Amino acid sequence: MTFSQPLKILSGIALLLTTNIAHADDRNIPALRMSELFFERCVPSILDDQTINGDGLDPLPKETALSIGATTGRAWMPFDAHVSLSDLQSSEGGFYGCQVLWHTLAAEGRGIPINYGQVIDAFNTWADAEVSQGTLAAIKQCGDRNAKYLRVVESRTERSQPVRFVISYDSNIDFIFLMAGETDAMGEAEAC
Repeated sequence: MTFSQPLKILSGIALLLTTNIAHADDRNIPALRMSELFFERCVPSILDDQTINGDGLDPLPKETALSIGATTGRAWMPFDAHVSLSDLQSSEGGFYGCQVLWHTLAAEGRGIPINYGQVIDAFNTWADAEVSQGTLAAIKQCGDRNAKYLRVVESRTERSQPVRFVISYDSNIDFIFLMAGETDAMGEAEAC
């Protein structure tokens, strides 16, 4: 064994440890649950014209669901994170959607804080890939992901109504939500 081989091994171990430390928060439970609820329940249900599936989640009381914006009175929360999945319907009953919301006050002192960057990265990675494939169109992207951020993309698939997908984040009020909702007409890029 030459002198450089142990050095390479130590360098490899150091790189591995640095990588693990840098990505240690990639397993932030609230951020993971928020992404799972949005990408595995909300997005597919809306795109397939299905109702939101809350199986395996704790249903919230109707009053609570209405207070967090679930216009149908249907909302759920996983047992291990303070994020909710809510059913949305327009007052006219024609447009359908869903939202995933982080509940800051509920988590204070009783839960793990959410990693906002992880949620934003997951949304942007998904949106960028879908925009590059032509299944989504970029509508709006405003702000700074470290302070106040908004991004809107819209479906370009064959379905009766286009769907807008939104991420909104504001660090000043410890707020983040993801939403998917039908819209009445295909949109164009908008200014901030």
